[in-house]
Amino acid sequence: MLIPLAKAVVVDFGAPGFSQAVSMRMANAVSATVTVDWMKPGAQVDVFLQESNDLENWDDLSTFGIRTNAIGHFGSSESGISMAYVRLRYEVTLAERAVLFVKINTVKI
Repeated sequence: MLIPLAKAVVVDFGAPGFSQAVSMRMANAVSATVTVDWMKPGAQVDVFLQESNDLENWDDLSTFGIRTNAIGHFGSSESGISMAYVRLRYEVTLAERAVLFVKINTVKI
């Protein structure tokens, strides 16, 4: 199921942003697309996938990641997810801020 998570969200340097939690329901894999619409020159955007069973304790999935210092569309995917919920954590490093559009797709494979 394709779910838009963020429309023109501003992520500031030193203040990570988080998407809403997404229920995995019967799915066990996700793909995410991040569109960097604008960023301060020299900025770097990092996006991490997190999973949880209780919506309070979140763990990063170390094999999933998007890192860019350019404007454009970027994606990553992860399979074998066993927890009930996922969300994305976004951070801007090396400069002030970036504007992101984020979508996630959950699937059963």
